[in-house]
Order: sequence, then C-alpha cells, then structure tokens
Amino acid sequence: MKTFKDVMEGLKVIGAGTATIALAGAAVGIGKIFSFALTEAIALFALMMAFLILFVFWLVFSVPLRGYKIEKNALDGCPGFEKEGRF
Repeated sequence: MKTFKDVMEGLKVIGAGTATIALAGAAVGIGKIFSFALTEAIALFALMMAFLILFVFWLVFSVPLRGYKIEKNALDGCPGFEKEGRF
C-alpha cells in the first residue's frame, strides 16, 4: 500500500518530467527554423519550469512534514497568500 508521501514523490517526478518535454520540442522543431540562441533560451526556460515545479512541491509537501514553520508575516504582499491563512 502506497502512502501519501510515496504518491507525492511520484507526482513530483512526473511533473518535472512533463516540464522537460519542452526540451525535446525546442531541439527538434525550433532548432531547425531559428538559431541556436533561441533554442538555448527555450531549453533553459523549460529547465527553469522543471526546477520551479520541484521547488513548489518541496515547499508545499516536504517543509510542513518536517515540522518547519513559516513566519506569519513572511508572505505578506505575495499574490495568493494575502488573507487566506495557508500557513
């Protein structure tokens, strides 16, 4: 029986993998039409999206499980965290 943590680990890897699919599209499609610079920029953007997905999963699922507390006023001014009390 898989636990919630195992499922979240799997979803994290799947999310990062789907974000890196853009790397293949950048190499094959745009690489033939445009120059190397645009291909590199799109590939770096896709890599950044993969890291962002991994960071969000770490922040949302791993940090609370380890017992760390985010200060109450640390997210003031961040969109989506105004008065919802997520942490």
